[in-house]
Amino acid sequence: MGAWSAEPFGNDTAADWAWGLAEADNWDLVLDALIAVLGEDPANVDADLASLAIAAAEVVAHAFGRPTQVDAYTEGVSEFIARVPSPPDGIVPVALTALGIAASPRGELAELWRESGDDEWAIATGRVRDSLLAVDGAVAVDHAAEVGSASEGGLPPRGGTLVVLAVVQFFVGGLVLFVAAVMLIFGAATYYDGMLSLIGWVVAAVFVAVVSMIGAFVIGLPVRLVPAVRSRWLAHGELTVAGVVLGFVGCVIIIAVAPMSTATDELGTYEVRDTNGWVLLAAWSLFAISVAHFVLPLRWTRRAAR
Repeated sequence: MGAWSAEPFGNDTAADWAWGLAEADNWDLVLDALIAVLGEDPANVDADLASLAIAAAEVVAHAFGRPTQVDAYTEGVSEFIARVPSPPDGIVPVALTALGIAASPRGELAELWRESGDDEWAIATGRVRDSLLAVDGAVAVDHAAEVGSASEGGLPPRGGTLVVLAVVQFFVGGLVLFVAAVMLIFGAATYYDGMLSLIGWVVAAVFVAVVSMIGAFVIGLPVRLVPAVRSRWLAHGELTVAGVVLGFVGCVIIIAVAPMSTATDELGTYEVRDTNGWVLLAAWSLFAISVAHFVLPLRWTRRAAR
């Protein structure tokens, strides 16, 4: 690693990478550098990947007006920020998590700087972290102000903010759960006695949807409130997509393969499905939690923006 300063763009790897920003027309290059280290053990992240993630975090800091390095090596960054659209929602916590991994004392890059006997690198990466933390706090306050003014003019136009996303997901997700519950209840039914059954099924679906949505939101509070967890949620939306698909398909299969038996009560004798309730509950819980905290994968939103 050729380095002439401890600043984010004070090394060959980051400086070379910055040349790519001159041709970039979206945030793909920055997001790729951040996502490359997410979920990795810091000890397994090589120095070049770590350098790119730190440089990408500095680009995010530039985008929000809190750069830590402004010199000839960041002129391309300033031009990039002026040219491309605003950074994607949720990029700040992603950058914070990526920076934490890239600058970890257990990483190869940190070890190289320790061997050099220079403490400036730790100070420089700390400044980037402090800038991003300040941005994250300012964005949260800004989001709260937007929601507070929403009563006069409806939801704010930037519906991708975390607070607005939670409100929208609660109602839209509740509707999705209601529709899914109706479909599953109708599919599982083996006895129908007219309008009474129909009303009962709809009421049951409403109850299941409301209880499930509230429970999923409570269980998933760490996803929205803990920065480290929130960044992983935003960076790995594929998991919520998989949860929705696997959970609902699982419910359908569990109901479809349930054996039939005969039941007798005051209404007469009829067939019922012997569904494994605990297995069905597990599949439905996966589906409900994934719907409640659904987020489009970053790679999908980036592809759509091209």
